[in-house]
Amino acid sequence: MGKTCLITGASQGIGRAAAIRMAREPGVSAIVLVARNAEGLAETRAAMDVHEDTTVKLIPYDLGGLDGIPDLVRDVHDEFGSIDLLLNIAGYAEPKSLLDTSAENLVRTFTINVFAMLLLTREFVRYMQGRPAKVLNVASTAGITSRPGWVAYAASKAAVVSLLANPRRRARPGRASRSTASRPGARPQNSGASSRRRRTPARSCSRATSRRSSRP
Repeated sequence: MGKTCLITGASQGIGRAAAIRMAREPGVSAIVLVARNAEGLAETRAAMDVHEDTTVKLIPYDLGGLDGIPDLVRDVHDEFGSIDLLLNIAGYAEPKSLLDTSAENLVRTFTINVFAMLLLTREFVRYMQGRPAKVLNVASTAGITSRPGWVAYAASKAAVVSLLANPRRRARPGRASRSTASRPGARPQNSGASSRRRRTPARSCSRATSRRSSRP
C-alpha cells in the first residue's frame, strides 16, 4: 500500500506546487488537500497529473477552526489507514506596522501559522503508530530577520523557526520534523517558501518543491 500525504494551504501558491509535485511520486497513493478555498482546491486538483491508482481527496476547511482539527486528521487516517507525510504549508499574513497591528490580526495570524500547525502535527504523531513518517513545516526568513510592516507574520514565523531550531532537543516519537524558510511575498494571505540550509542564504521560491530541506 502506498503512502498518504496531507497538504494544507493547497489552494494556491506553494501548497498547490507541492500537491502537483507529490502527484508525480510513485510511492504516494493518496493525497489529501486542505484549504478554506474550495474553488482553489478544485483548480489545484485539475492541475495535478496523478497516476490512475492515486486518490486525491479535497477538504475545504478553515484551519482557524482549531477544535475541528483532531476530527479532520482522524477522518483522513480512518479513510486511508495511515498518514505518512504531513506538509504544513498553510499560512496567513495581513501586513501591518506595529502601531496598526490589531489584536484580531495577531490572533488570526498565530492561529493559522502556529496553533493550527502544532495541532496538526500533534494529531499526526498520534496516528504514526511507530511507522517512519515525515513532517514538513514551512517557516520564513521573516522569522529570523526584521520585516518592517510584517509584525504579526514575522512573530508567528519566528515561533515556527524556534520550534524547529534544534529538533534533537524535542521529544519526538517518530522521524525528525523538517522545515523550509521563505520570504514574505506579494500575496498577503499565502506565505511563500524556499529551501534553506544551515548557514546559507534562503533559496528562491521556484526551487522550494524540487529539493528537500536539510535539518535546521
